Amino acid sequence: MPKANETRGVARPSFVADGMLGDVARWLRIMGYDTLYFGDMDDGRILESSAERVLLTSDEQLYRRALKLGIDAFLVPGGALSEKLRTIVRRYGLSSASSGSRCTSCNGVLVPASRERIKSSKEAPPPLVEEVWACPDCGKLYWKGSHWKGIGKALQELAEPST
Repeated sequence: MPKANETRGVARPSFVADGMLGDVARWLRIMGYDTLYFGDMDDGRILESSAERVLLTSDEQLYRRALKLGIDAFLVPGGALSEKLRTIVRRYGLSSASSGSRCTSCNGVLVPASRERIKSSKEAPPPLVEEVWACPDCGKLYWKGSHWKGIGKALQELAEPST
């Protein structure tokens, strides 16, 4: 069985996003990438958490500290969220093949939800939804609702070449 950050024997990058990149972390999780995000963690703890991950930061000082420590880091340029994501996708050769496999809230790996879990939830999906996933870490439920079409379009646009 492949490790959580491997797909068919090929290592997939995992990330740590600094406090300024919460939106980026959420979208990397939507794409299925293991992405830690600490909204207000101090730089020392962020660097500790980055030992086996790529540090994504918009803080030039943090970026330079990471490089001095031998941490794989990427200084994410400013701009719109779509441009930040497109830059990261291109830099690391990311795809959305595993989209929908991680919790956007806590980064947990989603599993099929049991009927009992769905029935006991306050956030139950509409009755006609067949596939529902749960985060075993935080309990949040996921299903492909009306918003999924927009997510799919955004992911497709990320994969398209820039003009």
